[in-house]
Amino acid sequence: MDRSFIRDMLTDQQAAVIVDAIISLCSGLNIKVVAEGIETTGQLASLRRYPELLIQGYLIGKPQPKDRLYHLSQPQRLGV
Repeated sequence: MDRSFIRDMLTDQQAAVIVDAIISLCSGLNIKVVAEGIETTGQLASLRRYPELLIQGYLIGKPQPKDRLYHLSQPQRLGV
């Protein structure tokens, strides 16, 4: 899910509805969703209601050089 929705979801009701709709649709279709651009604790707290959601962003970890990627695990799940 594009970070523009995540960035605006706390201040823009339409963005929040789009985030919820994307996650609900994908969950119903058994499709994994990655929320990009998690940069604040507020965004993370708001997304905790979706335990199946995968997350990435500066709050989780900064971009790494490609040789470090081998040592990183898969995206974090909010329910863990």
